[in-house]
Amino acid sequence: MTVTNDANVVSNEVLYCSEDVDVEVLENGYRVVPKSTKMFCGMVCPGGGNAGCFNLGMETGKSYTISVDITVIKLYKTPFAQDIPKIAVDITNEGKYFAGFANSMSAPNVYGTFHLKCSFTLPVNCTGARCRLHLGAIKDSGEIIFSNFKILSEIVTNKRNNIVEYDCDWYNKLKEADRLFKNKNEQESKKFFLAAIQEIENPLKLDQLDSFFSGSKGELYLRYRLYQWVYDNLDKIAKIAKASEEQRCDLGYVPVFSFWQQGLGNAPVLMSKFFDKMREYSPKNTLHILDDASIKFWVEIPDVIQKISQTRRALYADYIRVALLDRYGGLWLDSTCWVRKDFYDTLLDACTNDVFMFHYNKYSVSSWLICAKKPASRLISLIKAALLLWFENNDDINNYFMFHCIVAALLHFLPELRNDFSPMPEYLPECYDSKVKLVLPSKYKFENVKKETLQEVIKSCPVLKFSFKDHDYRKFSLDSIVSMAIRDQEPFNL
Repeated sequence: MTVTNDANVVSNEVLYCSEDVDVEVLENGYRVVPKSTKMFCGMVCPGGGNAGCFNLGMETGKSYTISVDITVIKLYKTPFAQDIPKIAVDITNEGKYFAGFANSMSAPNVYGTFHLKCSFTLPVNCTGARCRLHLGAIKDSGEIIFSNFKILSEIVTNKRNNIVEYDCDWYNKLKEADRLFKNKNEQESKKFFLAAIQEIENPLKLDQLDSFFSGSKGELYLRYRLYQWVYDNLDKIAKIAKASEEQRCDLGYVPVFSFWQQGLGNAPVLMSKFFDKMREYSPKNTLHILDDASIKFWVEIPDVIQKISQTRRALYADYIRVALLDRYGGLWLDSTCWVRKDFYDTLLDACTNDVFMFHYNKYSVSSWLICAKKPASRLISLIKAALLLWFENNDDINNYFMFHCIVAALLHFLPELRNDFSPMPEYLPECYDSKVKLVLPSKYKFENVKKETLQEVIKSCPVLKFSFKDHDYRKFSLDSIVSMAIRDQEPFNL
């Protein structure tokens, strides 16, 4: 096997490698070590690196299955949830280059050996194709052995087509724990999870599993890794929170914050209606609806946070909300919140302690409504510090619920923080409980809700959370909850 950095050399005996990796040829594969400081780089291409001609004997219009074993011998420090090592097929078709025309699933970022497969059919107009074994790691982070590379002239059709097959006992247990948890078999899930982490070197001791499983949507290993990271960095998180104390500012009133990144003029009809409601019912000069242009006049946005503003908008907004509340205190409302006339006073009254967030047990919270009457709330400061520290040391994350995981982990390892929560109001009706996660339309499917039930909810609750998906008016009839809210039809005229 000849290793080359020249993409134009094409031969079945050639292994092309990008300049950002070191490659050691082994008896049945290649050990690949990243050298670049840029994310998502590093690749080797059996048969050559030129996608403008056919490598590995591939032909136009033909079908193939490529397989390879990936052994993780050094874990990635980043990314967190998006596991990268994979098979990719790049092609040239009608003069255009298509990266990732076909892809396998990615190998997980855990120790073990994983078998990947990728089946595909080349287009009849295709003029070139290459196989890329993608590493996606950065210098001093991640080390992979690719072995048993094969290409078959057929589509391999079975239930596990394009699926990672795990030769890793403890990871198999974690996957089974995930499956059981998603099927609501929590007790069996815990058994598999505990059995799995006992096989990890220096496992984190989770003396109470309630916080770990609370609010989880699966991906237990990702949660475990975040818990481990929070535990390992508690002192650093506390120091960052302490260092930002001088930035606090008391406005002399309790502000209301909301955010539409692209600017108010670009907000969909539903969000525009909700912003109008907030503006009408907030005390004079207390409401601040911010966007990308105006947020910089309120809080400093570190470069590592600005970097995710377009690619991870939900996580970007998570940082924005805690940065604002840490500096000024106040009420945070997501753009998808409908408010009642008395929402401001009612929510401030509900905030009897440092922080009010809807929470369903000692650990699970929602982030769409947060109230902190004063700047520098301890919990808010620690959440902000944890998010900042994470992104200073990790370039990417693909977990929408990272904010919630961080809160659960902080409450787990710093139980005194639980005293900072204001208790849930007793007036919330039964239909506004944790089972529906306070998202009214999700419970009632937008249609056929009894008017009496809707009146009960609105009379008891000063704010209702809709979903961003609800802004697509084409999905709803004139009698839907969304349509009623936009028209201010009873009972939404309260």
